[in-house]
Amino acid sequence: MKRDRTGNQSHRPFSHFGDVLRVEPSKEKPPPVELPQLSDEELFSWAMRDVVPIKRENERVPCARLTNSSIVDDDARVLEQLEELVEGRGTFRMENSDDYVEARLDGVGFSTIRKLRRGQFTIQDTINLRGLTRAEAKEALAAFLRRSAAAGRRSLLVVHGRGLNSAGQIPILKRSVAKWLTKGALSRWTLAYCTARPVDGGAGAIYLLLRSKPRRR
Repeated sequence: MKRDRTGNQSHRPFSHFGDVLRVEPSKEKPPPVELPQLSDEELFSWAMRDVVPIKRENERVPCARLTNSSIVDDDARVLEQLEELVEGRGTFRMENSDDYVEARLDGVGFSTIRKLRRGQFTIQDTINLRGLTRAEAKEALAAFLRRSAAAGRRSLLVVHGRGLNSAGQIPILKRSVAKWLTKGALSRWTLAYCTARPVDGGAGAIYLLLRSKPRRR
């Protein structure tokens, strides 16, 4: 029997094992565990051990590739449909003032002319007639229309100027271009035209929708 700090006796039958059970931790490091060396094939096989093959009926069908022919030119489609609509008709509806000109063949709808007024057709080619005589301008415009149509260009910008440098500041070319495109041989190429927006020349230029081939007389 041993007495505790209060003087009472206590029964501690295993107290003499204290020094035996007290073990100092070992300071030596355990030897490293050598892992088996696996090849790439073995590692891949191990990583894919739980993968289940997909049945053939669940395979994805590859999408067909888009080709250039799948991309539709919206402007070209509108103009082709418009040309078919007004084929053989030769009457123009016109609007003229000092600052604005507009003409369209019968059959050309308001939605098309509104799009033209807003400059929403992509300008595919441009000609600048400023500084030319009336005869030179007409010849240049005729060649430009034929060249553009042959190249498949249908939405054009014709710059004729405001006539500020002409005698009396009279817009001779502006009036002449408007007349040529609605009367005579050049009118056979015209679907519609109108004064351009300020960013594209304003009263000194017109947007022109061209036919792919001249209209029949």
